Amino acid sequence: MSQSERDVVVANSNGVLVTVRRNPQPGERSVLIEIDADREFEVPLHFHPKGGEWMKVVSGHVEFTVNGKKTTLTSDMGELHIPTGQRHSILKPKGVAAAFQERSEPDSNGKSVFFEDLFASGDMPGFIEAMAVFWRNGDTYPAIGNNTPDILGKVLVWVFGGFVGDFLGFAPGPGKKQ
Repeated sequence: MSQSERDVVVANSNGVLVTVRRNPQPGERSVLIEIDADREFEVPLHFHPKGGEWMKVVSGHVEFTVNGKKTTLTSDMGELHIPTGQRHSILKPKGVAAAFQERSEPDSNGKSVFFEDLFASGDMPGFIEAMAVFWRNGDTYPAIGNNTPDILGKVLVWVFGGFVGDFLGFAPGPGKKQ
């Protein structure tokens, strides 16, 4: 399978283009997110208890906040490592076009599958849809501030992603087919 056959656009809407790489090789980027200048893009505060992430800005600049510490990353600054379990958020401010890549630690195809699932509609997901994807993924939870117990984010995912999402058909529960 060639590189271009492994690159799949999963969202191209409202100034955001998300491309995933299926079956990434060790150390290879699994997701590329490109955002137009006239669009603000934000990934709210969240954490991954099973694995860390590596971020690299390809063009423009993107703000990453990890455990309350904000870093503005540009293409000439190398990678930003977000260790397992660290609360983090992402902001691409309006007024500058930007693109950034991410990969998971440990390397796996899970990040590609996660993004394909998250943007299955071709657009940014709603709250219940996102929680349902988090439920299925099992390694992404919202963080409610920097100092609250992790269990609060997990309860949000269990309730809204698992139970409500299942009821609405977004998140089949364990043992059910999707």
